[in-house]
Amino acid sequence: MNAANRAPLLRLHQASKRYHRHHAVRDVDLTLHQSEAIALTGPNGSGKSTLLRLIGGLLPLTAGLREQLSDTPLTIGYVPDRFPKLKFGSREYLAHMGAIQGMPRSQLHSRIEELHALFRLQPDLLHQDLRYYSKGMLQKVNVMQALLTTPDILLLDEPLSGLDAGTQLELLTALQQLQRQGVAIVAVTHEPAFAEQLADRIVTMDQGRLVRSIQGRTAATLSDSRELGAPRMRISCQAAPELLRRLSHASGGVVACEMDEPSALGTPCTAHFVLQHGYSDAFLLGALNVGVSILAVQQDDSPRDFENTAADSGYAMASTGTMKPMERE
Repeated sequence: MNAANRAPLLRLHQASKRYHRHHAVRDVDLTLHQSEAIALTGPNGSGKSTLLRLIGGLLPLTAGLREQLSDTPLTIGYVPDRFPKLKFGSREYLAHMGAIQGMPRSQLHSRIEELHALFRLQPDLLHQDLRYYSKGMLQKVNVMQALLTTPDILLLDEPLSGLDAGTQLELLTALQQLQRQGVAIVAVTHEPAFAEQLADRIVTMDQGRLVRSIQGRTAATLSDSRELGAPRMRISCQAAPELLRRLSHASGGVVACEMDEPSALGTPCTAHFVLQHGYSDAFLLGALNVGVSILAVQQDDSPRDFENTAADSGYAMASTGTMKPMERE
């Protein structure tokens, strides 16, 4: 679905933020829509995190306008780039955060259980202090605290940074589910997996300004791959069909895939993924971490004509044995 067909939620017009003589953000125009995901990219110090806080109303504008466009007040969730290792278990911490927000106890309890299931935190870890959590587990709790009340807009600052491929896959899958529920997502990211698999727009900042906006999840990296003539890899895998579909949609760099029909109901099937140059290692780690069997890895020499439509569509698995483009929902 195009942004034009989604309800607008919030608009920044000529938004600027200045600290003394330093212009952190300059004259930014940006509109967020329901169910839209935006990746904010750019060099360090370009103003991405400051812009994220301006969108959330966490910082006052020096100049310009921040306007809510929805008929009802917006609920905004914010995931900072750092999360402290506290002397709480995840359940206790989330209960405190929900109480601060004034959530009814019965609603809060059920919501905490839903979030633990969504982010696949193991039950035996719920009472363990956060200071003993891995970086990936801490990041899951960091996202969960922003989702206690389902937000209209979810803002994330480097949500995938430093996470292993398997944890990235799990987080991306959860974010995709939220996006389907209508949540608008804006993430500062240097990780290609978010920009490629979730973002409807890839927005680049430099020196506080928006310098480029690319529509479509695969437009940027596919264009770069064609220009460089980089080799692609073909990876054959075997697993349950639903697990392979989830891997296809949540992994960075996947440009096409073909999937064989399973021999019988309930049996695993084989899929052949084509990945852009530089993505195969992360893909293999993510696949192995979720229980997918790797059958073969080789350089792909298939024709690239199908990439011409990549800026306008994603790619889904075809059971016909051909590389098949998928229309956007």
